[in-house]
Amino acid sequence: MEKYLKTAYMTLIACTGVALVFLRRESIFGSNPTPVDLLLLAIAAACLIFPVVKEISLGGVTLKRELENTKKEISERLNQVRNEIVSSVAVSPTFNVGGQPLTDEALKRLETSLEQTVNNAFQSYAQPGSAPSDVISVEDETMFLFTARHNIERELRRIWGNRDFKDSRWPSTVHYMVRNLAEADIVPRDFVHAIKEVYNVCSPAIHGEEVTPQQVAFVKDLAPRIVATLRNIA
Repeated sequence: MEKYLKTAYMTLIACTGVALVFLRRESIFGSNPTPVDLLLLAIAAACLIFPVVKEISLGGVTLKRELENTKKEISERLNQVRNEIVSSVAVSPTFNVGGQPLTDEALKRLETSLEQTVNNAFQSYAQPGSAPSDVISVEDETMFLFTARHNIERELRRIWGNRDFKDSRWPSTVHYMVRNLAEADIVPRDFVHAIKEVYNVCSPAIHGEEVTPQQVAFVKDLAPRIVATLRNIA
């Protein structure tokens, strides 16, 4: 009902403007129209185009009209997109990215389902005479950095597991753990900076990035004492 009332109202305004122009058509379209006639013509034109524009500025006065239909359509589209996103999240398969590791039984099922896929890919790209067991290797520097990070993280998780932290999350990152351990005065606050920096230097190598001799030397100098200190914290 409100929509029809607005339509009737806008039609009435447009008809009134046209009627006024018609009554003064001789003066307006004559050889010498007055300023009042020109203003009347402008108002009539504004009334005609008012239904299809959002606002009109006329003589310093701004006439505004909300585009209800457009706003309603946009709102409906946004609600539709929001519902589609929620539905997609609700029914999409679960991917184990950064979450809790799969159980051994689940890993067996996954291995069986992926076996053929991996074999097909290997047969398509493998070089003649190559064997899968020959391709996995790691440099000594990378192995050392991995070992250092592994020991640091293992000790931190041991210390973390011996405490009951409220609002703790799983999986807990190293930065999250050391921050909370420092706030609880379990790990010295100034010691946290050393842990983070050594851990940050070790991480890129584990993710396949190149390491520099200075990075390796940095970890070799500090990591053993960091790990030894953490092991002495019950």
